[in-house]
Amino acid sequence: MLLWGFEVKTRHTVDAYLGALTPLSVGAGFKPAPTIYLSEEEKNEADKFLDRNGISKGITLIGLAPGAKWPTKKWMEEGFIEVGRKAVKEFGAGVLIFGGPDEADLSKRVAEGIGNKALSVAGVAGLKETAALISRCKAFVSNDSGPMHMATAVGTPVIAIFGPTVKGFGFFPLGRSTVVEKELRCRPCSLHGSKTCPKGHFECMKGITANEVFDKVEGVIQRRPGLVS
Repeated sequence: MLLWGFEVKTRHTVDAYLGALTPLSVGAGFKPAPTIYLSEEEKNEADKFLDRNGISKGITLIGLAPGAKWPTKKWMEEGFIEVGRKAVKEFGAGVLIFGGPDEADLSKRVAEGIGNKALSVAGVAGLKETAALISRCKAFVSNDSGPMHMATAVGTPVIAIFGPTVKGFGFFPLGRSTVVEKELRCRPCSLHGSKTCPKGHFECMKGITANEVFDKVEGVIQRRPGLVS
């Protein structure tokens, strides 16, 4: 990412933290993605939750996380809905929409926009239950947010949507992941996001189409190469 002629690039935060152990000869050459270890009981409870909500165990599940702490880090609500609809149409997929209690209304709107194959679990599932449900997804589409990192930690392939932030800040998803973003001279405009676009056009998010994002989802389902590993 070039910003006014300068490249924004730092080590991933995980590498930076491991670097603190270098004087102790710990972690040399060790590049892990942080991992959430789920018990069999937690996985079984997730399956029971899905079953109670009419989602069969063998169905292809796609996870969506349309929320974020800062408004400028949120891709368009309509984009998530269209990606969900395409997943249902192309793969007969079920769609789970994730988020915290304060994102329940947003998640519900996205679920309703997709239709009866979508279920919002925002504000319903606890942290470990959320992690277990995400682990059941074949692909996870997320803004640059906490659920994005949770998905990589349970081994679910992530399609991350970056607007005001960039991979060069060191917070991109590890594991099997890809980042969808637009190269603009005004990016990045913030380390963690902001309430409004400083330029007033929000092209970093508005310029990303549902077709672009769904192409990455399709690549995961069809096991096309191209994800970071």
